[in-house]
Amino acid sequence: MPDRNDANAGAMRTAPLDRGSDTHRAGDLLGAVSGDGRSAVRDGISRVERVVPSSDSTDTNPRPIPDGGQCASGRGHADGDAFRTGRSARHPDGHAFDLKIPPGGYAWWYIDALSDDEAHGLSLIAFVGSVFSPYYAWQRRKAGGESNPENHVSVNVALYGSGGYRWAMTERGKSQLTRNRDNLVIGPSSLAWREDGCLEIAFDEICVPVPRRIRGRIIVEPIISNATPFEIDALGRHVWQPLAPLARVSVERDGGHSWQGHAYIDHNRGTEPLTNAFHSWSWSRTIERDRTRIFYDTKPRRGAGLSLGLCFQSGRISTLECDTQLQPYRKSAWRLPLEARADRGTHPGRLETWEDGPFYARNLIEHQIAGLDVKSVHELVSLHRFDMPIVQAMLPFRMPRRRG
Repeated sequence: MPDRNDANAGAMRTAPLDRGSDTHRAGDLLGAVSGDGRSAVRDGISRVERVVPSSDSTDTNPRPIPDGGQCASGRGHADGDAFRTGRSARHPDGHAFDLKIPPGGYAWWYIDALSDDEAHGLSLIAFVGSVFSPYYAWQRRKAGGESNPENHVSVNVALYGSGGYRWAMTERGKSQLTRNRDNLVIGPSSLAWREDGCLEIAFDEICVPVPRRIRGRIIVEPIISNATPFEIDALGRHVWQPLAPLARVSVERDGGHSWQGHAYIDHNRGTEPLTNAFHSWSWSRTIERDRTRIFYDTKPRRGAGLSLGLCFQSGRISTLECDTQLQPYRKSAWRLPLEARADRGTHPGRLETWEDGPFYARNLIEHQIAGLDVKSVHELVSLHRFDMPIVQAMLPFRMPRRRG
C-alpha cells in the first residue's frame, strides 16, 4: 500500500467467543491473545496465550503455543516493529449466516481455491450489505447512512484458468434473500453449512460483460476451523475471521469442468461502510499442504495502521515471528501499487493475475517466507479508489442490479 508507515502499526484485537450450541464444525480454535497491545512479548511479538484443541471443550489453563518451527525468530516490520494482537472484545460467530447487521453495515463470506494441478482457480463472495455496491453507497448517502443492508445482497463468482475466465456479480434486493444460522440463499445461489462441517455452495449466476450462465456446485471441507475473530480497525467496528484457514475443495461446473484442490474460507463484517475506516489493505494466505500462514496489513483513513501475521497448523494458532516487510511486486494495469509480505531482502513475484480492477487486485504470487519459497493468494483493496466518483460511475456496468 502506498505511503505506509510500518513504524506506526498498531494492534489487532482478538475476540473470544461463546460458541453456545454450535456443533457443526470440528477442530475449532479459540485463541486469546495478550491483552496489552502496547507491551511486547518475546522480542516485541505478542504471543497467543490460550488455545482449544480439536474438541469443543475450553482449555482453562492458558499457555504459550510452541513455535513448532513455523517461522524463524525475528521482527515483523521493516523498521523492527512487530506483528501484534491486542485486547479482546466479544463478537458473534462468523459461521452464522443470520448474524445481525446494522443499517449501513455489511457482512460477507469469502472462499478462494486453487486446483491441485494449478490449472483452475476460483473465488466466491456472498454479500449481505454489498460493500462494493455503488447502489448501496448511493442509498446510504441518500438515507444518511441508514440504508438496509439486506436490500443490497449479491454473490460474486469468479472462475480462473482452464475453461476460461468467468465473472459474475448481480445485486439483488431483500425479497431474494433468505437466511438462517446455517443457510444463506441469494437469488438462485446458496451457501449451507452441512452437519458434517462442510460448506456446500450452489451457484447459478449470469456473467458480465458478455451474458452467459455459470452454474456449479462447490464443497469445501475444513481441515482447520477457527472460532477467533480479529478486529481490524482501532475502534472495533470492522471484524475479520478466518473460518477455515486450511481446507479441501471439490468443484463441479456445468460443462464438465470438475476439479479438486486447496481452499480457504473467511468472513468479514462491520457496523459502518469500509470507506469510513480504511484507505487500503493488503492480505495474503499461503498455499501449503499442512498449514496456512496469513498476513493482513491495513492502512486506515486516520491513525496508525494494523498488522497481523498468523500461522494455522495442527489444530493450533500462533503469531508469526518472520522477519518480513511489505515488498512491491509491480503495479497493476490500473496502477495499483501491489505489495505483499516477504522475507527482508526478497521480493514477491506474480505468477498469475486473477483480478485487476480500478480499486481491487487479486493475484497468485510466489514469495519467500521464513526462508521458504511459497505460493499465496494475495489481494489489495484500495477504498480510496473505490470512493472516487469516476469509479462509482463505472461500477454498474460490472455489477448490474435486479429489482426485487
